[in-house]
Order: sequence, then structure tokens, then C-alpha cells
Amino acid sequence: MTRPSDINIVEERIGYQFKNWRLLALAITHSSRRHVVGHDNERLEFLGDRVLGLVIAERIMADHPDAPPGDLAVRFNALVSRESCKRAAQSINLDEVMRVGKSAKKSHHRMTRAIAGNAMEAIIGAIYVDAGLETAKQAIERLWGSQILKGNYGGKDPKSLLQIWAQTHQQTPPNYQLVGRTGPDHEPCFTVEVSLQSGETSIAQGSSKQNAEMQAAKDLLEKIETKNG
Repeated sequence: MTRPSDINIVEERIGYQFKNWRLLALAITHSSRRHVVGHDNERLEFLGDRVLGLVIAERIMADHPDAPPGDLAVRFNALVSRESCKRAAQSINLDEVMRVGKSAKKSHHRMTRAIAGNAMEAIIGAIYVDAGLETAKQAIERLWGSQILKGNYGGKDPKSLLQIWAQTHQQTPPNYQLVGRTGPDHEPCFTVEVSLQSGETSIAQGSSKQNAEMQAAKDLLEKIETKNG
């Protein structure tokens, strides 16, 4: 049977040609088409999630040989998150070639991105089945490369990262308090203090409360990294 055109497109975008292209066809088939074709990508997604986790864990341990487990967990959670998978899918416009049912085609763009993000894990699982761990690792390095190079945080903002850090260390979410506001209405300056259950705090200023919270979270993350480094 001739290789379908959508398979050729995906293979070119991910930089890998399957020996058994039907695995890739399965990986890009959403459950909304199960009633039509009798199968979908959910089992491969399950497998790909585990392969992705192993490869990312190995990579961040190599990149950060002195980092304590808690800091490694923050980086790990960011890179294997749903958002990270969506970004990897977006980088190759995977949503354009997904095999989905009519109901999914009518879905909101955000839902389409989520479907493609899940399929990204299924593709990793398919590559693993087709060619083994080393080839899957190479694909992940290509597809997640820019996110890894951005500090292993998957593009998340400082407040999200600080919350992940707190959750990883079994703490309550960070607490933000507005402790001051100065300046005229057209040019205000907000002062915010962020604190963790374990006692670490940081104070920062910004032109809005949100900006001040972001800066405070960023400063506190840097303090934590310096302390644990």
C-alpha cells in the first residue's frame, strides 16, 4: 500500500521515516474517529508519555548535575506538561494533519491544540515501537529542543514555576501580598511580597500588581536556585 500523503508530511516534519508507517497513522488518529476506523492513538499516547518522561529526566539530570531532586522535579514537570506537548505539536503544525472525527473538527482551536498535544506523545510512543529508545530520544531532542534550551521550564511564567516548585515540595501555593502602592495614577508603582510555607520570601516592585507578582516570583526562584546550587 502506498504511503499516504499526510504520513509523508508528518515524517518530514518530525525528521524520522517509519519502517512501519501504520504506527504513525495510528498515532495521529484521534478517538473521535474510533467509531469509523476501529482504533485510535490512546494506547500509543500512554506509552509515549512514559518514554518522554524517561528521556526528559535523563536529559535534565545530565544538564544539571548538581541540582537537588526538588529542582529537577520543577524542570521535569514543566517539560512533560500538557502545555509543553502542545508547544512541540505547534512547532510542526501537527493539528493540520490530525485524523479526527467531524465533532473534533468543529471544536474550538484550544481543543484542537490539546488533541495535537496528546498526539505528540503518541508519535513518541510510535517511534519507540518502530525503532527503539535511542531513536525516540533523538526525536524528542529535536522536537523539544527549543524548550530545553530555554532553561528546562517549557516557557512557563515565574508565578507558574514557583507554584510548581511549591507543589513539588509538598507546600501550599505561594502567598502574594500587596504591601504598598506609590506614585500618581498614571504611573503607579506596586510593591508585592511573595512567601512560601517553608519561610522563603521576596519583595519586588512593578508598574502593575501582576508585574510586581511576576518579578517577586522570579526573584524568589533565583534565591532558591542560589541557595540549593
